[in-house]
Amino acid sequence: MKTLTVWSWPTAVILLFLFTPYVYAGSLDEEAKKEIMVFYFSKRLITKCGNDLYSYLGIKNQPALEGVIVELKGLSAEVKSQPLSNADKLNGVEWKGSGNIRQEAWRMYHEKTGWSGWQPPPQNESRRLFLGKKKGRWIVIPNQSLEEAIKIGTLIDCKRLTPIPKPQ
Repeated sequence: MKTLTVWSWPTAVILLFLFTPYVYAGSLDEEAKKEIMVFYFSKRLITKCGNDLYSYLGIKNQPALEGVIVELKGLSAEVKSQPLSNADKLNGVEWKGSGNIRQEAWRMYHEKTGWSGWQPPPQNESRRLFLGKKKGRWIVIPNQSLEEAIKIGTLIDCKRLTPIPKPQ
C-alpha cells in the first residue's frame, strides 16, 4: 500500500502539471463563448422572450424590419483559438481567436405571410467575431457585417410577439 501511495503522489503531480495548460485553455474557450453571447445580447442582436430567442439577424434593408422577425432554436457559441506568439505573451495576451453563434434551426415571421418552416443553420461566416483576452480583459471586435447589423438592430418587444400564433 505504501508503495502505491508513494508512486501515485508524484504521478498525480506530474499529470496535473502536464494537463493544466489544457484545462486552462478549455476554460478560456468557455469564457470566449460567454463573451460572444454577452456581445450578441448587449448589442440588441438577440432578444429573449420567455424561453424563446428572437432576432432581426439576416435582415439587411431597414424597411423590412417592420414586419420580419427571426426565431432561433438551439443557440450556442463556438470559438476557434489561435496560437499565441511570444510577442502576444509578452504583451499580456492570454487568448486570441474568433467565434460565432450557431443555431440548430431558425424560422422567419412576416406579418403578411406568417411563420415560415424551420430552416437548417446557414453555412456562412457573416456573423464572425474576433476576440482576445489581454491582461484579464476581453476585447470583442465584430466584422463589418455585424457592425451593419448593430447599426440597425433594435430590441424586439416581447409584448408584440404575444398575439402571434405559433404553428405546431
